[in-house]
Amino acid sequence: MNKIELNVGEVWHVDEQQIKINREWYYSWNVLDENRFLIANVITKGRSVFETEMVLKKALKNTHGIKPKIIITDGMKAYPTAIKNVFGNDVTHIYNVGLRSRINNNIIERYHGTYRERDKVMRGLESVKTARQMNENMRTYYNFIREHQTLKHTPAEEVGINLTTHRNRWMTLLQKSNTK
Repeated sequence: MNKIELNVGEVWHVDEQQIKINREWYYSWNVLDENRFLIANVITKGRSVFETEMVLKKALKNTHGIKPKIIITDGMKAYPTAIKNVFGNDVTHIYNVGLRSRINNNIIERYHGTYRERDKVMRGLESVKTARQMNENMRTYYNFIREHQTLKHTPAEEVGINLTTHRNRWMTLLQKSNTK
């Protein structure tokens, strides 16, 4: 999946949610663009500027250095510093958004609901390693396989990645990953 060049949107939504791993609380960080494409996700123990920078750097790496124009976050205090450290002054940061605001983070909150559905069925995760693997698997499934009700297709198709050359999207994804 990381070999596929992405044409992600200019607006990124960033948020974290608590998850339980082996009876301890951790954070699953997620970055989605306005097309609902899950750019990056990271598991951390804390929510400091350092951890916030980790997910932003991973998103930048996954987009091969393409920066957003706007990042939308909640009011967590680490976001302004981390965004400035990673992107400089090249990115407009809209923060402290609420669920009912005109500008909001509802896209990423909806993804958190999808994540929770899977997490609930699994009844928790046993280790950070398995949590990270689940995150990567969720990212692949969410972006490339699962059709979204709002979009009527996958986020990958929304950003210009067509996996419908075969009836089986998994097979097409595997073939694309082996050609680059």
